[in-house]
Amino acid sequence: MAFSKIILNDVTLMDVTQDTVAADKLLNGITATAKDGVGITGTIATRTSANVSISGATVTITSGYYAANVTTTIGAATIASTGSISTATI
Repeated sequence: MAFSKIILNDVTLMDVTQDTVAADKLLNGITATAKDGVGITGTIATRTSANVSISGATVTITSGYYAANVTTTIGAATIASTGSISTATI
């Protein structure tokens, strides 16, 4: 049985009923409790420069979280990203 709110002697000890956390908003493996009291595990993948591909003039950056600076150079142009990316094709 999951609990989303715990009150003891008129004191609220835990209340996650207003939480907006979701698995697709947390890094892979990170756990939290959703507003329904059920535990969830994050699903956002951590990516590296290996997840950046080049095909001709197209650079594709796979969706996910980039914990470190990722830099790819194509001729005179440099593509750099850090943080969370949904999907990017340049």
